[in-house]
Amino acid sequence: VEAIEDTPSLELDEKTLRRRRGRERRGKPIGRYLMCVSVGDGVTQLAILEGRALIEHYVSRPADDANEIHGNVYQARVQNVLPGMEAAFVDIGTPKNAVLYRGDVQFDADDVEGEKRPRIEQALKA
Repeated sequence: VEAIEDTPSLELDEKTLRRRRGRERRGKPIGRYLMCVSVGDGVTQLAILEGRALIEHYVSRPADDANEIHGNVYQARVQNVLPGMEAAFVDIGTPKNAVLYRGDVQFDADDVEGEKRPRIEQALKA
């Protein structure tokens, strides 16, 4: 313990700290990526490392997964179509209606008459 106390403190200038934190990378990867997953009692942790630096850290609990709706498939009823925004509000059984954009609508081109890229009202009627 005495040896640690007697050593001078490690102080780095701002430029070195920014470089180590990755702010001067300009979005380019500087090392290998490593994904570490830890599954424990009631919690799952995921860490993404670039070299020795922690880039992202996620924590997931079972209670969080029960409320998550992103990525799931739902049967829905169209409540309102907004042609100007090319979007529709659909009821998926949650307190608020979900938003469905035209780019997210899957349709068969044979079922939709006319245009190659139909408007959302036409795609939802098909």
